[in-house]
Amino acid sequence: MEESTKYMREHKMKSFVFRNRRMFVFLLIFAVFVTNKEDLCDCLKKCAKNNAKKASLDLLVFVTSGTNHFDHRQAIRETWGKELFQKNIVCVFLLGKSTNNSLQNQIEKEDATHKDIVQANFVDNYKNLTLKTVSMMKWISIYCSWAEFVLKTDDDMLINVEAMMDFISYIRNESRIAIFGKLARGFKPHHEKKSKWFVSKNMYPHRTYPDFVTGPSYLIQGNITRTLYETSLEEPYFPLEDVFMTGIIASKLNIPLKHQRSFNTKRNRHMSSSSFRQLITSHKYSPNEIRLLWSKLQV
Repeated sequence: MEESTKYMREHKMKSFVFRNRRMFVFLLIFAVFVTNKEDLCDCLKKCAKNNAKKASLDLLVFVTSGTNHFDHRQAIRETWGKELFQKNIVCVFLLGKSTNNSLQNQIEKEDATHKDIVQANFVDNYKNLTLKTVSMMKWISIYCSWAEFVLKTDDDMLINVEAMMDFISYIRNESRIAIFGKLARGFKPHHEKKSKWFVSKNMYPHRTYPDFVTGPSYLIQGNITRTLYETSLEEPYFPLEDVFMTGIIASKLNIPLKHQRSFNTKRNRHMSSSSFRQLITSHKYSPNEIRLLWSKLQV
């Protein structure tokens, strides 16, 4: 009886992982973008027809954002996002769907005004962050595959655009592909159900995760987005997006990870202009803090 129960449990878990994988593949292959910007990068491509040097987009910035983070998005548009626009860099806010009709209507009005939102066809919540990241890779591979570099970042980040472009100029001549950001090494899975980062032992039985780059911000070459997307569909769904994409998938593809101290994931409310110049990203700011710090750092 005990062996039979054990078999049933194991069979149930294998069946769950299989269904989970099938659902993952279904969502990412067949699901549409309910709010889309198919020609967001096309305008740059068309304008570049007579100028070979401008035929590629230097940088595409994807900001993963919560459905109700209206002020976060607006703070970015008013600060470092405005600088992106001035430098002819494409910036997109990526959201999932809201189950609240009123909230969804507000998002549609926001997009009608700013025309910078892409919304994927899944419910927006923390457990679906991997769906959001893989959706980003899918969108880029379909609609903006000629972007030379892609910055994935969160909506509570402060970005030093000038330092980012200097960094891209520095690494542009590197022959090998890589993922750049803050390297996490030797991290252990959280098996406590109350943990925000809970992962069951059945889902991940190993003692440590592969090396990965932390999710708040990382930089990749645009020409690997399709490979990352297609390879991600071969793996069972895993809820921690940075571990999944820059750890599990990147490791499978033998894509090296390069640690960059300037990709800072810490909060510094008292940042000076001189210290900001040494950073590319800084993390965990409210919308008003982004505005206040940005105005302070422009002096």
